Amino acid sequence: MTDTLWERFDIGNKINAILRDIVKDDPQHYGQPFFTAYQLAIEISSRYPDDFAAMGKPVGGEGTGQPNSLSQYLAGEISRRIKSGKIRNIEIAFVHSRYVREMTFRHKGESVRASTPEAGFPISIFRLVSESD
Repeated sequence: MTDTLWERFDIGNKINAILRDIVKDDPQHYGQPFFTAYQLAIEISSRYPDDFAAMGKPVGGEGTGQPNSLSQYLAGEISRRIKSGKIRNIEIAFVHSRYVREMTFRHKGESVRASTPEAGFPISIFRLVSESD
């Protein structure tokens, strides 16, 4: 078995716990709320600071100077695992970048500005598949 970041840090279970908890925090009438890859990365850094530090990846965003941030890693891995059928309880959607100038998140008192909108890339969003679907 290969020792990937995903397995080593049990990222799948962390993502599921985060998405389950946002349902409890913010119940919606139209299904589960969505979370961006940036929000997932920020939540991992907050809930699991030791694991986050050991991963050696910044949360991400404009100006990090690293093309392989945790938010990029999560978006790519979740997307690949959904497509391959390894993940069946999370769905992915995209917010088109048209007319989006910027998207900014809070992390440890600082602003994290998503680099995807101005680069013309869609913003990936994830949620648990609703049990009623």
